Amino acid sequence: MKAKGLSRKLFGCSLVLLLAVSLVAAACPAPVAPVAPAPEPEPEVFEWRMQAFISAGHPLVVNSQDFFVDTVRELSGGRLIIHSHGAGEIVGAMETRDAVTKGIIEMGKWWSTFDMGVGPAAAILGTMPFGTRHEDYLAWYLRGGGKELMAEFYDPLNVKVVAVFVEAAGPALHMREPWGTLEELKGRKMRAVGLQAAIFARLGIGVVPMPGGEIYAAMEVGILDGAEWAGPILNKALGFHEPGPYMLSPGWHEPALFTLLIVNKDAWAKLPDDLKHIMEVAALATFAHYEQFTRHDNALALRDMLAAGAQIIRLSDEDLATLRATAMEVMEEHAAKSDLFRRVMESQLRYSEFMNPMREFDDF
Repeated sequence: MKAKGLSRKLFGCSLVLLLAVSLVAAACPAPVAPVAPAPEPEPEVFEWRMQAFISAGHPLVVNSQDFFVDTVRELSGGRLIIHSHGAGEIVGAMETRDAVTKGIIEMGKWWSTFDMGVGPAAAILGTMPFGTRHEDYLAWYLRGGGKELMAEFYDPLNVKVVAVFVEAAGPALHMREPWGTLEELKGRKMRAVGLQAAIFARLGIGVVPMPGGEIYAAMEVGILDGAEWAGPILNKALGFHEPGPYMLSPGWHEPALFTLLIVNKDAWAKLPDDLKHIMEVAALATFAHYEQFTRHDNALALRDMLAAGAQIIRLSDEDLATLRATAMEVMEEHAAKSDLFRRVMESQLRYSEFMNPMREFDDF
């Protein structure tokens, strides 16, 4: 009897416990299957076109423009793709900046001196005779006010300058004969542009404007007695040391010059901030790469031209003093007509004077 009673009690307790568990289970909601997160939207991809004023495949394009677009693609994870084109592939070489202004292309590699028709300050923004040295030019641009002056010129043209590359000085002339004085150059026909052309004309040296692609043949047949073009890399590539084996030194007319990477401002405004930052970082990386390339390969090109029979002829200190004085006359005349030209000239002269004491340590 006691066993039966105990069984009934246990059975009753089991029923109570089962009922309690059922009530608790009924009060709890059924487990909900996890909801998969919504897929991230695909990032917007920007595709641009960029053209240089130099032919595609040339080392000066490969190591500046092409290096830049590859760096931007890598850093952006493919969100900004810039297609690189050489001169004439989309518009004419000398139409590159205008095409950027109008948005025909988003970017271009350019030299500001080509914009002298817009304003005389373009010449001195590209290079200044007897101006800031090669090693100081980028510092002037980034720290000495050059960037703001460059923007003042290009902002009205709907252009933003995102990168500058400093080109080293080259020979003042490649010449057919070993003329070594200003007196010997008088009456000769020389290809020159910008402020150098104005200075030559003031000194009685004939000036013939001519595209780079026509210089070799013109010197070969005597239409030109000599020509200025660029540094050793470009000059050797075009073979100027063959009809013009005598290289006049120093490169007083452009101790350093800027080539630019320019962007259409409307296209720039459409980029998100992180892509703008990536382009600015890529610009500095490209400058560092381009600097070591030009320093090294200019020396190689010069070595090869000298080995092929070219010679360097140096102007006397007296002739350099005459050129300097004439350069200042020409620039002062431009400065009297253009406030921006005057401010760029004064800014570069001040910065050169500011850096002069440092040269006590590295001139030896």
